[in-house]
Amino acid sequence: MFNEQNQDKLKFKITKGLNQLGLPDNQEVIERLYEYLVLLYEENQKYNLIGPAEPEEIITKHFYDSMAPLKNIELLNHNKGLDLGTGAGLPGVVWKLIYPEISFYFLDSRKKRINFLKMVKNKIKIDKFYPVKERAERLGQQQDWREQFSFVSARAVASMDILIEYVLPLIEIGGYAYLFKGPDYKDEISDMNGIVSFLGGGMINIINIKVPDLERERYLIKIKKIKNTPEKYPRRVGKPKKYPLKKEDISI
Repeated sequence: MFNEQNQDKLKFKITKGLNQLGLPDNQEVIERLYEYLVLLYEENQKYNLIGPAEPEEIITKHFYDSMAPLKNIELLNHNKGLDLGTGAGLPGVVWKLIYPEISFYFLDSRKKRINFLKMVKNKIKIDKFYPVKERAERLGQQQDWREQFSFVSARAVASMDILIEYVLPLIEIGGYAYLFKGPDYKDEISDMNGIVSFLGGGMINIINIKVPDLERERYLIKIKKIKNTPEKYPRRVGKPKKYPLKKEDISI
């Protein structure tokens, strides 16, 4: 699978995506993304971390998809980020390997995913890389974590009405939420402005993302944190998912 010929082909594909998106493509970035690809493919065979996928598919559907929004984000303006519901580390590990200067935290509630990320950290020898096994609702109520991050990213985690309650309590004032969405975002976002404002967010910015070699519609939802989130939020574990916030539930 990862013989010399195939290795060159896969590294070329990684480099192609970085070039097309205008992202750093030095040899260290390419090598580290390739090492992550190998680990992700091999461990996915054992633990089904991302569903069935061959290495080239992983690059297109997961690496390119994770990279594409970086063209629209000044990530180096941030110093401390959290990838919420990170799963196998997407987009967070890809972002971290491209911009190693940033301190990155990887939040997931499942042990097998956090164990995989610890392996990635140790095998690739990545600094400022912190896997965290916890629920977003609990983390958002802990003073050492609440409103401590200059950005929070989330890809394929939950619908907007649930996700926004997980994300905004963790972001510092002046920081940003970067949320990956498909075309269904239009249904999810139609009634969200008041709730976003109530939880401390500013205007919702929607950016159409072009992913190399993918036809699917992709969007980045970008929200700036402009005021503190009310102390009550996030609510206890399970409640945001079971009872998503609606306009009538809050006083704006």
